[in-house]
Amino acid sequence: MGRERKIAWDDIQGVSDYPLLPQANQEILKQYMIGRKKYRAAEGIMLIVPSLPFAYKVASFLAGEKGAPIVAFTNRTHQDYDTLSKRILHHAAHAVREILLAEE
Repeated sequence: MGRERKIAWDDIQGVSDYPLLPQANQEILKQYMIGRKKYRAAEGIMLIVPSLPFAYKVASFLAGEKGAPIVAFTNRTHQDYDTLSKRILHHAAHAVREILLAEE
């Protein structure tokens, strides 16, 4: 939203799965159109960053974060999502929530 913003690793208060993505069973048509072998389920990671401005609070209400400013990255919006998510988890390990720890 708006101009580019830099977020320091220490500014990240929380890291968790992004809950506003469609489930695989909601994308039957997409699976059919691109083929089940090529289809990849939606994945996303959400960062809670209190230093972000008010505009970032809007999505947080939808994601269940009670107004804490968030920014999210998904495999649908970022070309090299796997590398990005690994770097986030590495550098922001202090803020990783139990949801992500259970997956590893």
